[in-house]
Amino acid sequence: MNTGRLTKIDAPMADVGARVRVVQPLAELRVPFELDIDDLDDASRGATELDLDPLIAAAERIARAEDQAIFRGWSAAGIFVSPTVSSPSSPRPPGCSGASTARWSTGPSPCPRA
Repeated sequence: MNTGRLTKIDAPMADVGARVRVVQPLAELRVPFELDIDDLDDASRGATELDLDPLIAAAERIARAEDQAIFRGWSAAGIFVSPTVSSPSSPRPPGCSGASTARWSTGPSPCPRA
């Protein structure tokens, strides 16, 4: 993912500027699942009673893995989380009462800071 930043590097020759774009790796999660090809064919013809349980189970597993990576970190993917301390002297802004107190190193908190 593009960070919008450039880092100066040595150019291949004199009187030429060089920079390299700073990017952040993008992790992909995958869960294998199988659907009956006949159900997919039926869906293409408008059928609504399909057995999508394997797809739903895979999506739920991916969602749990994403939550774990976001809220607990995932060092292998470069996702690090550091807890913040909330105190009565620095209450949460309006609209953020249910938000997590975690702060991600990959970007700003989802709630604006006062």
